[in-house]
Amino acid sequence: MKKEKLTEEAIKKADFKTKQYKLSDGGGLYLLVHANGSKYWRFDFRFNGKQKSSSLGVWPEVSLKLARIKRDRAKKKIKEGINPIEEKKEKNSLLLDLENGIVSKRKELNSSLDFLEDEIQPASNFKEKKAKSAISQLKSLIYPNIGEKL
Repeated sequence: MKKEKLTEEAIKKADFKTKQYKLSDGGGLYLLVHANGSKYWRFDFRFNGKQKSSSLGVWPEVSLKLARIKRDRAKKKIKEGINPIEEKKEKNSLLLDLENGIVSKRKELNSSLDFLEDEIQPASNFKEKKAKSAISQLKSLIYPNIGEKL
């Protein structure tokens, strides 16, 4: 089967129909054109004897060139015995865990910094102007630096 049959011009001209249809590029890569006109990149492959289909993104956010690169990377993974769909799920799960950890740490940090503000304001040896200055310096100098470390 001939690879790289599609062009950007053909993709732009692809109009929606009453039913979704495929525009094949070869090598398992195709553009799925939905009835509402949206266009999704898909890659069909076999892994462990089973037919699989992987989503590669939405056109035009994912260009034809990028879709081909993603297909080629997925094919390489398959040859190495790695299911690209499962790998993507694991990466997304790790990123979500990491993001949740960062959000949790920031909440802890913010509550700690709120505590510092509360402690600075009522201190009897601070005048109101000095307390406001200290809080202002905390916010402008310390908060941004600590936030970057998380």
